[in-house]
Amino acid sequence: MSKGEFITTVEEAEEAYSKELGTVYTPKQIGEAYQMPEARMPGNGEAQIDSIKMFINGLGDKNPLFRDEEYARNTKYKDVIAPGVYLNTCWVPSGTIVNPRVNNTLRSFNSGAAWEWFRPIWRGDKFTFKAISPSKVELKTSKTAGKTLHIHSRFEYTNHHGELVGIGSGYSIKAPREEIKKRATYTDVPELKITPKDLKDIQDAQDREIIRGATPRYWEDVELNEELCPVVMGPTSHVEATSWYAIFPTYATRSDKLVRNVAYFEGLGCKESLTGAPTTCINEMIERSMTNTQGWIPGAFTSGGQQAAALVFGGQRLCWQSILLTNWMGDDGFLWKMNSRYEKFHALGDTAWYKGKVTNKYIDEGKYCVDIDCFAENQRKEITQRGKATVILPSRKQGEVIYPVPRIEA
Repeated sequence: MSKGEFITTVEEAEEAYSKELGTVYTPKQIGEAYQMPEARMPGNGEAQIDSIKMFINGLGDKNPLFRDEEYARNTKYKDVIAPGVYLNTCWVPSGTIVNPRVNNTLRSFNSGAAWEWFRPIWRGDKFTFKAISPSKVELKTSKTAGKTLHIHSRFEYTNHHGELVGIGSGYSIKAPREEIKKRATYTDVPELKITPKDLKDIQDAQDREIIRGATPRYWEDVELNEELCPVVMGPTSHVEATSWYAIFPTYATRSDKLVRNVAYFEGLGCKESLTGAPTTCINEMIERSMTNTQGWIPGAFTSGGQQAAALVFGGQRLCWQSILLTNWMGDDGFLWKMNSRYEKFHALGDTAWYKGKVTNKYIDEGKYCVDIDCFAENQRKEITQRGKATVILPSRKQGEVIYPVPRIEA
């Protein structure tokens, strides 16, 4: 492939990304790589009460520990803290940061993420991060897309004390659009119909959600196979989908004149319907979400199949899963690890029931740990997302949670 040519095949993409393997980026270097430092600096560098509230309001998280200052003063933290997934407002872990010149003939899917946290996020904490991108590149074969490229990246978030607060890893899959069309997935998605009774049932389930809050959940009281109270998200509206864009760092919420280079690097075939100007794939998705009134659009993605005209981003779905866990563990618990794999799309109009079950409990170097299997199920009873988590709980014997010490990778 000659210099300057677009990458059009999975094999060419593997070669290009493999050359970048192990590249380390700071926020400033990301901006420089895109030739637009104004638009590619992190969206948030400090945990303040207003930005925390904006984040959890965008997610639909009602936990008072993250929003109510008077309530929080009576907890062990003595102030509002942010959930661990708040670090997404600095930068969302995804498969790639700087894309080689990959043509729009290859479609990219945000397919999964994993997080590990080491300390609470306090009001006033200032953050920076470094990213290793890509950290791994894998060529695989898929039933739905043939040859695919799995691209992983790792992000390390540090506070102003120099302490490692969290590590986020994400991966995306690049697949040939034409091959996906040939294999015609999502051919049997029924027309979206939500009756008044359906809506009432969903809202009643949301009203039954339990936030453990100030009542400690002690490790000794947890039983194997114990089920967590479900968290219900949906039916996903335009506002629900687009709220994510307002709370995570992206060029999607910046002026067009700041994102022209990103459009050049990433769009490569994506255009605005109104002006015909090149745009990014994310901006194209936002436009679809703002104009779509049908949910799943027949034939928009596959020959004879269907694609959601607007999809909920993987990062948003991962944060929804975290609400299930922080609701259950209470103020005195600590979410140590969480991962999620997105197995099916979540589109406008869809509803997700997030559920979990305790699979193990054990003591790890003084930390009283509980492992939980999580999944999301939509209104068609399809499992759309699976994940695992580890929560550290207070102990009647030991007392408060011991926070984990980062383990250095070999």
